[in-house]
Amino acid sequence: MESAHRRMSLAVGVAIALIATFGITAPAQAAPAPPPASMAAIGDSITQAMDTCGYRDCPQYSWSTGTATSVNSHASRLRAAGATTLVTYNDSVSTAKSAGLAAQAQRAVTQGVGYVTVQIGANDACTRTVSEMTPTATFEANVNAALTQLTTGLPTAAVFVASIPNLKRMWELSKGKSSARLI
Repeated sequence: MESAHRRMSLAVGVAIALIATFGITAPAQAAPAPPPASMAAIGDSITQAMDTCGYRDCPQYSWSTGTATSVNSHASRLRAAGATTLVTYNDSVSTAKSAGLAAQAQRAVTQGVGYVTVQIGANDACTRTVSEMTPTATFEANVNAALTQLTTGLPTAAVFVASIPNLKRMWELSKGKSSARLI
């Protein structure tokens, strides 16, 4: 036990001597990157916050670009992190399926944004019959094509990809709304 303690003390002493002699220090931590000056949201009606203020798009309640104080959107978090002049674009389209995501991605590329959120899949999966659903391979190809457009056209932009929504949970939350049942 005493021998192990001596070895540890010796090792600490050598480390202190090296630091004092050669100025060896721990590597400097990189400063966090500043928040982006602009962002775009692509996806479907969920990103448009459809039906959160009546049967229409309500982008002020969007999880991504929303400005309502009751929503802790990505945009509001970026503003709180210092992006006080953040420019936002909500390029999402209600009723969009993954096949339309590439056009939305191209719009974000044209806007030259520094951050993009992506949320798609509800309309690909939520259909009247299984045969109307977008096949998995097609969905994957569509999403990959849009992501490739983003990473090629905006090589320094950060891209956040949200998961496909939990359709059963969405149904549970909206089953009492006549407009949701109609849809």
